[in-house]
Amino acid sequence: MKKILIDCDPGTDDALAIMLAAYSEEIEVLGITTVAGNARHTVCAQNALRILELCHKTHIPVYEGAHAPLKRTLNFSDTYCGVDGLGESKLPKPITKVQDQNAIDFIIEVVSKYKNLQIVSIAPMTNLAQAIQKAPHVDWSKVSIVTMAGYYKILGDKFVGRPRCEWNVLVDPEAFEIVIQSGVQFKALGLDVTAQLQNEMIEEILKEASHSSRLQFLKDAIDFNLRKGLKPYSLLVDAMPMAYMIDETIAEFESGRIEIDCESPLGEDTITFELHPDHANLQIAKSFNFKKYIQLLRERVFFA
Repeated sequence: MKKILIDCDPGTDDALAIMLAAYSEEIEVLGITTVAGNARHTVCAQNALRILELCHKTHIPVYEGAHAPLKRTLNFSDTYCGVDGLGESKLPKPITKVQDQNAIDFIIEVVSKYKNLQIVSIAPMTNLAQAIQKAPHVDWSKVSIVTMAGYYKILGDKFVGRPRCEWNVLVDPEAFEIVIQSGVQFKALGLDVTAQLQNEMIEEILKEASHSSRLQFLKDAIDFNLRKGLKPYSLLVDAMPMAYMIDETIAEFESGRIEIDCESPLGEDTITFELHPDHANLQIAKSFNFKKYIQLLRERVFFA
């Protein structure tokens, strides 16, 4: 059984990832660390607790992390995710509490304790960067991070166009740079690959889903996001790294090297990426099995 840590900023997309983890026996969630991103830091922590209570998985501890990016102002809008970050879901205030220990210290603790810890990163990487900065004595090279971050314009074996940032990188590019340079084992599912999920697949799974309170929350939250103009695929992309953690046959990766220029205006020129370099610093997804992914969501979340 894989031991994992989830670093997130719940939002609806993160809620789905947490639910998928909660109902998967292949993994043991040691804890959830939250960071400001889709909503303010306190809201994100409370949302993680709400989701775990909804899934009856309150044994999983939640640790509140960074309040803001390393060097930048956190800019987010309530428009897409609602004031509560969960599509105005009106889930009750959680009974459980966040842990007294902060997220950064918890990350350092579990990385030091477990040889093969795997981290699912579906948020700005501020917590991870602060942990790396605070504990340079830790061997970060033994840590495996799987993330939904970046946009690399990769298709099959050919590199197409120019890479650029997406949300999880845009919020805190300095943190992303620290993590990618730390020596961690880094696998990235880029938005260019994950966004190929067909809207029809999403519509079908929502239409056929069961009618539990857990699923009603998820459907209402997704419906809110869609009414506000988000693309359907964007609500399922953050659960894709979790799906890969459960079943590694779901994605194929190629070695690459990424550099990020934090001094330039954020946009297409901020990231430079090379396939098959002499000195790779990450693995980048070149394909993803969406049929297998949808089936996993059906079995574990939408029809459970």
